[in-house]
Amino acid sequence: MCLSTAVFAMFLTVIGPDRIVSEPGRYVIHADARSAHWVEEAARDRWCTIAPHVDRMERIAVLRKG
Repeated sequence: MCLSTAVFAMFLTVIGPDRIVSEPGRYVIHADARSAHWVEEAARDRWCTIAPHVDRMERIAVLRKG
């Protein structure tokens, strides 16, 4: 999932700053379930994460165990 830089900046403003760790080109948002890593794609002016993919894979793993 990717967001434009402008939308990503708005998204960060609604999250408590105590849950965000930043470094150049990367933000880590610590949520209750797990951390989501967002990385910059500067050439395309957007920020991307694979968090939704990780969530989906975990749900599939649980179904396979059941």
